[in-house]
Amino acid sequence: MNKKMFTLDHKLAAGEELSEFEKMMLASEFPTPPVRNAIVEGVVVNKSKNGYIVDIGQKCDAEVSFKECSEDLDNGSTHAFLVFSEPDEDGGVMLSYDRAHNWIGLIDLVHSGETAQAKVYAIQHSRGGRVSGVKAVVSGVRAFIPRSEMLYRGNLEELLQTEIPVKVLEADPVKGRFGQLILSQRRATEMRQDEQLASINTGDILKGVVSRLIQPGALVDLGGDVTGLIHRTELSGNRHAEPADVVQVGEEVEVKVLNVNMDKRQVSLSRRAVLQQSFFETVQDGDILEGVVARFQDYGAFVTVGGCVDGLLHTSELISVGSVSETFKVGEKIRVRVKTVDAERQRLALTRKGTGNGNSEQVA
Repeated sequence: MNKKMFTLDHKLAAGEELSEFEKMMLASEFPTPPVRNAIVEGVVVNKSKNGYIVDIGQKCDAEVSFKECSEDLDNGSTHAFLVFSEPDEDGGVMLSYDRAHNWIGLIDLVHSGETAQAKVYAIQHSRGGRVSGVKAVVSGVRAFIPRSEMLYRGNLEELLQTEIPVKVLEADPVKGRFGQLILSQRRATEMRQDEQLASINTGDILKGVVSRLIQPGALVDLGGDVTGLIHRTELSGNRHAEPADVVQVGEEVEVKVLNVNMDKRQVSLSRRAVLQQSFFETVQDGDILEGVVARFQDYGAFVTVGGCVDGLLHTSELISVGSVSETFKVGEKIRVRVKTVDAERQRLALTRKGTGNGNSEQVA
């Protein structure tokens, strides 16, 4: 407040009589200066050696320094500016062209729902020491991502100094000291997942990288934001093998899409199906193969060949006399000959005849 208005206020409070000039001043109300961080509209009236002089409808013009303006502004042009200083005694404030347009862009993202990239610079903890979220910067503005809005299964420390996709949930430049910008990494990731999942169909053959081994099987990074699961029964022909015995973390694998669940954002994959497809494209009647006895049935033994296909060795095709269980053991390596191939139904009939009657050996 300037000194003249201060004197008038005190005269009014004391009940003193005002002069005609003082009454005229009182009748001409001074506009209330905008609050800090408010976005205002102003007209460029002049260019000085330090920046621009802008009329924002106050009794005193405001200033914009060159470092707060990345564009050349013409006299008479109207723009949005952000107030980043407290008003002086005459109501004058300092403005920023760049900060205003950064905030305007963020506010637009709230309404459009589009994603942005944010750089994580710190992990925030609650008073109890628990992680409450992460601090990030987007479009030059400091932001906060609550823990509930993070979709990251690893250690959040790994995200420091990295950029992550985010959706802007709230953008209010006036709230708080630096404005309030709330982001969501979870919603941005889910939106990108939905877009990627929409392009994946059952039956597709995809390439991915094994990212993690878990009890049910192996997680495969399909690129982008989508991870699929190969159930342990779909890793190889040996449905009982441990995932670590079949694939390793970091290994590139080719997989077939068995199912896409859009609601749960889950993709079921099969490595075995791809191996089987490749196997049936090359195997022919009469081929002699080495296989491993997988299991027994009353009518014969199933032998895993090519590491992916269980062919049937019928009891009638055994050379030795006696029951199957007495002839072979599960895990035993034997030589077999392909009798017939049914590629359409992916079935294989095997025989021991014509294999040279080589000795079988126990698989370690």
